[in-house]
Amino acid sequence: MFASVYTIVCFMTFLHISTSRIIQSCYDTFELVSEFKQARQSSMSANGPASYAVDGGVSGHYNKRTCSHTTRQNQPWWYVDLGTETAISRIVVYNREDCCAERLAGMEVRVGNNNVSPFSGNAQCGSTISRINAVAINPIEISCNPPISGRYVTVSTLTSGIITLCEVKVFKDIGKPEVVCPDDIEVNVDNNQTSHQVTWNPPEVSDNFHTDLSATCSPLSGSLFPIGFTQVTCSATDATGNERNCSFVVNIADNKEPDLVCPEPIIVNNSTDQYEDPVTWSDPTVTDNLHKDISATCSPESGSIFDVGSTIVTCSATDDTGNVGSCSFVVHVTGQTFISGDQRPVLTCPGHVTVNSDQSRNPVTWTDPLLTPGGISATCTPASGSVFDDGSTIVTCSARDSNGDVIRCSFVVYVKEILNSDVTIGIGCPNDITFNTEQPVVVWNDPELTDNVGTDVQPTCNPPSGSTFEVGSTRVTCYAVYPIVNISCWFNVGSIESSTPFTDRSDSGSTNSRSTNNASTDSESTDTQSWLIGGLVIIITLALIAAVTVLVVRYRKSKQSTLGINMETDKDSVTLGIVN
Repeated sequence: MFASVYTIVCFMTFLHISTSRIIQSCYDTFELVSEFKQARQSSMSANGPASYAVDGGVSGHYNKRTCSHTTRQNQPWWYVDLGTETAISRIVVYNREDCCAERLAGMEVRVGNNNVSPFSGNAQCGSTISRINAVAINPIEISCNPPISGRYVTVSTLTSGIITLCEVKVFKDIGKPEVVCPDDIEVNVDNNQTSHQVTWNPPEVSDNFHTDLSATCSPLSGSLFPIGFTQVTCSATDATGNERNCSFVVNIADNKEPDLVCPEPIIVNNSTDQYEDPVTWSDPTVTDNLHKDISATCSPESGSIFDVGSTIVTCSATDDTGNVGSCSFVVHVTGQTFISGDQRPVLTCPGHVTVNSDQSRNPVTWTDPLLTPGGISATCTPASGSVFDDGSTIVTCSARDSNGDVIRCSFVVYVKEILNSDVTIGIGCPNDITFNTEQPVVVWNDPELTDNVGTDVQPTCNPPSGSTFEVGSTRVTCYAVYPIVNISCWFNVGSIESSTPFTDRSDSGSTNSRSTNNASTDSESTDTQSWLIGGLVIIITLALIAAVTVLVVRYRKSKQSTLGINMETDKDSVTLGIVN
């Protein structure tokens, strides 16, 4: 990024007439290779040798004796010998400022290994100097893009004229490209992969002079990378041969745990003396996607003494990356216990128990085992009735015999998690209920619940049974909340006088769909009472209308009897008067 800004600043500077000090600041990444080198020209006039153009002085005034000068001649030329072939990127020509700047119009600047005019075979750097540039711009910036390799830098023209050069600065590009690599990459692998293909976006490349540069990375993008850390180095080289690189890391992380294959369950009869013939097994087989020679460690270890009952043996293995794999198996010891030939009482535990995870209604219980002979009751840990976590739990029961020896046995309680797909739950609401407005308190039986979960769940209705209901139709919603699912149903409670029909529930998703049930009377008596009440209302309304009509007529007649009309007429008017 900095190189790009730097180039823009230099470009803007060269569009204006600037001092040599400001121009020089643009060449921090370029090396001056022409100063004080041997120079020649086609002729000399006005005491201006060719060496004046490479003496380091940039004054444009001829009387400062720092400018070269040829005679007016056909095809004049000037060149500087760099001493060795060099890749040239930039040339800056300083013109006269006191007069005669137009003399450089039509001049060509070339780079190559031929120092004989007309310098055929040498490549032209930039375009021919125009009259406008010769007069208006000083110094004149000439870019060789791409760079041109050669020993000689020439200034010449194929026409007649005079060449006056106050300074010619020839630069070699030494600025290295800027290369920005991607961030470090991490990829997780599993499924027995030992390598993974990784791709990335190309690095960003910028340069102080050259454009369209790209970087080459090793390993290449798209390569297969082994598990572990791999450094990727990317480099870019400009046309002058300047090179810069960057690097990043690809980490293929091994997240695959070792695979273990445990032995099959082992059943041992305690008639065998475990001290003489201990319980042993072959080490589990361990395989890994990358690491070799991994061994497993088991607890309890092979060769341990096992009590009567079931013991879970867990084996684990860790690879070099730290991934842990495990497996397990059961060692079950059955029968009477004989150790070192001494007979001991037997304690026989219940068989293995499998239950659902909902233990609130159906706790895990068993009858504690008895020592035989002796009839001594054993103590079990965890105790009967305990709440067990999901998965397998070993219950160990122990009793002390008459000799003071402790006899033990064990069994497994396996708690199976209840899944939604294993559950069957139903709820049934009462039928729709009608009531008489004289007795607005309505009571019903709670909804019936059916399930295979065994949870002590009670349904709740809103409004509850025993509520007072207003005239009309009211929906009662009943629901039950289970640990894994909620269910609900609903029914209607309506008054006999209500003209509002019960809501049709055929599309409501209710769990019960049935016809309306009248708790106090049948549908025919309800219809008859509705007709009687309607007729009575109509009769009362007609009687009220007749009474009001009679009163209005009597009032009007009494008013007319108290009013008289007096008319006095003449030709122009008629007067009406009311006589009380």
